[in-house]
Amino acid sequence: MSSSPAVDRARVMRYRTIMNGLHERLGGGPAGLGVLDLGVPNVPAGTARQALAARCTDPLAGGLTLA
Repeated sequence: MSSSPAVDRARVMRYRTIMNGLHERLGGGPAGLGVLDLGVPNVPAGTARQALAARCTDPLAGGLTLA
């Protein structure tokens, strides 16, 4: 039987922060964000704007509209 590697909460949170693109805030608009390829849900209303604002300095730049 093989043993599982020990993973603590801090390591999991670091991984999730990086994978979700929250480890750095890009200057400018969201055009270069990988999260746009997947789509950004806006339920409840306003959460898409918050998600983009957490990842870049100008979340509505480039004519991006929230539908």
